[in-house]
Amino acid sequence: MMFRMFSCTILAALSACAALAQDPNTIFLPSSVAADTVKANQMNASAHFRLGYKYLSGLAGAMDTKQAAQHFAAAAAQNVPAGSAWLGYSYVVAPELGHSAAEGLALIQQAANAGDSVGMTLLGRLYQTGTGLAEDLNSAKALYLAAGQKFALAWSYLGEMYLASGNPSDATQALLLFQRAAALGETRSMVHLADMLVLGTGVEKDPSHSVEWLNRAAAQNDPVAVYQQGKMYYYGWDRHKSSRMAAYLFMKSANAGYPPAEAALGMCYALGVGITKDLHQAIQWLKLAAPRDSYAANELALVTAQLGGH
Repeated sequence: MMFRMFSCTILAALSACAALAQDPNTIFLPSSVAADTVKANQMNASAHFRLGYKYLSGLAGAMDTKQAAQHFAAAAAQNVPAGSAWLGYSYVVAPELGHSAAEGLALIQQAANAGDSVGMTLLGRLYQTGTGLAEDLNSAKALYLAAGQKFALAWSYLGEMYLASGNPSDATQALLLFQRAAALGETRSMVHLADMLVLGTGVEKDPSHSVEWLNRAAAQNDPVAVYQQGKMYYYGWDRHKSSRMAAYLFMKSANAGYPPAEAALGMCYALGVGITKDLHQAIQWLKLAAPRDSYAANELALVTAQLGGH
């Protein structure tokens, strides 16, 4: 009798773990890299998903596509379709992994064709951005609508499409989508909500609630949110001006691979704002940002010329 009860308990626990692994929103659960690493070493698929997503997006405090791919591969090995979709997406957006975009796209399409919400969302993202596929916003929108009920990131991406239209009614729709995603812990939407509330886009201005959303995202190490916090300290918005704190936050975000933060940190070094002036460090950070940030590219030329004149 005791053995039967024990067996039932084990089966129930395994069933609960399997259900959690199949929930794509598990990647948004707040948890530390250290805690998830322990669970991942115990073959916990949900922990592998969270770690993969954190390393891919910079939420781990550093962007590491190799680590991300390893964790997604571990989840995929447990026959979770979303693991294959994320692994494929890593191949498409990170060519340094040594896999072709076609190989990654095949994994994503396989998951999407099977009705996996992550596969549909990531395929939509490729259509939306024109990455690995010809841009097709109608297909992206259809995929997001199909996946959104199960995966918060689909709502976030769809909200960005509505927001980009510039139409006031679309801004209201975007706000609702961001609110849905943010309620599930998705930080990208939290940052969008913070921007909309501070600017009054599709909603009345509400700086205090804007800061609350920004702080929630930054608490999960979202590099965009951390960068925005740095700007608040740099300009003195809603808090005491502190160039030292601004430089610290820019560095934290830059270490996570966010180009505007790399550019901002480079300029802090170039000007000696909040940090010791160091033109060599300035050039290093501006070079990192330059391929993806036009401001950094312009400033890089000026700082390089300035160093040459010394």
